[in-house]
Amino acid sequence: MAKFGKDRFPANYQNGIGWNCEKGSRPEIAKQLHDNSIELCDILDKNKIIKDNMNIFEIGAGPARNLKYIYDKNNTINMYINDLFKDASVSNMHEDIKDLVTFYELDTLSLVEDFEPDFGVDLLISSDHLMHVEYESVDKILKKIRDNWKPKNILFREVRKEFETPEHPRLFHDYQQLLSDYELIHESKSGNSDEFFIWLLERKW
Repeated sequence: MAKFGKDRFPANYQNGIGWNCEKGSRPEIAKQLHDNSIELCDILDKNKIIKDNMNIFEIGAGPARNLKYIYDKNNTINMYINDLFKDASVSNMHEDIKDLVTFYELDTLSLVEDFEPDFGVDLLISSDHLMHVEYESVDKILKKIRDNWKPKNILFREVRKEFETPEHPRLFHDYQQLLSDYELIHESKSGNSDEFFIWLLERKW
C-alpha cells in the first residue's frame, strides 16, 4: 500500500535533503540534489524569468534548496513555500534565506483549497513534489493553480509517465490540462536523470 503525506515523509526526512545534505551518509545523492536545483535555476535564467522583486511560490519545497540558488541570482526575490513541517524545513535551509521565506505549514491540497495569494504569483515551482501526491489530489491542485492562483510562469520537474512507480509512490499526472491557459516555453528531460521531465510554462493572458 502506497504511503502519502506525513506517513511517507516524516519530519526527519529533511535531514537528508537539506542544504548541507552532503555532510550525510550519501554524498552522491546530495550532489545530485544540488545539481537538480542548479539545472532548474539555469533554465529560469536562460529564459529571463528571474526578475527584481518577483514573487516565487514553491509548493512542497522542503528546505527550499531551489530558492536558494534563485536567490543567489537575484536577492530581491520574494520567497513563499509550503511543506508539512516548518521546523524541519527551516533547520535544513541555507542561513541566507531562513529569515526571508514566508512559510505555510500544511499540505499542498489544503494550501490551494484554503488560501489564494493576494500578492500575485510570478513563478510557481513544483520540483519532485507532485509525484508524491495522490492522483485525485493533484488534479484538484492543478485546477486550482490554473483557475484561481494563475501564476505568470510555472516550473515543473516531475517524474515521466514511463517511470512512475505507484507503490513507491512516484506518480505522473495530467499536466496537459494546464496547456489551455499556458504556453510551454521549455521542455526537456532532466540532464541529471532522464526519468524526470522539466516544463517551463508561461500564462497566455
